[in-house]
Amino acid sequence: MTAGDDRRPEGRRRVVIESLAPSVDCGEFPVKRIVGERVDVEADVFADGHDRIACVLKYRAAGERAWREAEMRPVGNDRWRGAFVVERLGRYEYTVAGWIDRFASWRHDFARREDPADVAVALEVGAELVRDAAERAGAA
Repeated sequence: MTAGDDRRPEGRRRVVIESLAPSVDCGEFPVKRIVGERVDVEADVFADGHDRIACVLKYRAAGERAWREAEMRPVGNDRWRGAFVVERLGRYEYTVAGWIDRFASWRHDFARREDPADVAVALEVGAELVRDAAERAGAA
């Protein structure tokens, strides 16, 4: 389980991931499925404050270098769920990654604004988020 790049200056992570399931004896033994079956994965994912969270299920077959990702969705009380399908015989690895979704947090906060001055400030903040994202995106 990993949290995204959301470290505070003092090094603490804002997103916490706990209670990953399915898990047999805390990952000591494999969870069993057959080819074609879906593996439903759940985890408690939460953060301090009121920011919005995003998380993904990362999975790969043994021997694969690259992780594949499936979106996880909230199911209530800080619990999130995602799934993948077993495509071939053998072992699979999976983990959950979570982070603060700054744009979703901004959008949620923006929708509640009514005062024109508040809207103007929020639009500036949104524009800054877009500029920062464009800089990180690179030429491609």
